[in-house]
Amino acid sequence: MKKILLVTLSILSILLLQVDVVLSQEIYTDIAGKKMSFFKKLERKNKGEVYQTDGDIIIPGGMAMPIMYRRAQKDMPDLIVNYVFTEKDSLMHTVEYEWDVQNQKAFVNKYNELLNLLTARYGASVSKGELADFLKVDGSKKLSKSDRWSTKENAEVELYAFRSKEYNPVYKIRLYVSPKRS
Repeated sequence: MKKILLVTLSILSILLLQVDVVLSQEIYTDIAGKKMSFFKKLERKNKGEVYQTDGDIIIPGGMAMPIMYRRAQKDMPDLIVNYVFTEKDSLMHTVEYEWDVQNQKAFVNKYNELLNLLTARYGASVSKGELADFLKVDGSKKLSKSDRWSTKENAEVELYAFRSKEYNPVYKIRLYVSPKRS
């Protein structure tokens, strides 16, 4: 009986590690001291394609033109990754991951998947809002949910979900990674 329990626990541990590795490849939160060249290699590995937005781009002072990538996602809308880095030495300043998920159940599942990964990495978050509200049929009000972490790597990580209150509501999940502000 003990042997069966140990084998079962071992298999579960391996499966959880595989999920963490897949999600770790999808998002990268350790940006301190990393240059844009590192993230270009990461995007090639993840089959990211350079992506051009048709919207306006605001470039903070001292920053180069941001570079965006689009990654195809299985059973999800594509992931858009936006990299903001310094003009002088190409050091990463901010990384933003964005999923535009119209299916409410998939939206909640993706948020929970990311929340579980980040909680496992960084511990409990500072949380605002209720994810369960997104499953309610009434799309007439604007909703938001956020979770924040300060990492030992001197980064701020914010997982943020929102639903607009338009005629056809927009559901988005964003994950921001930036240096810890003093």
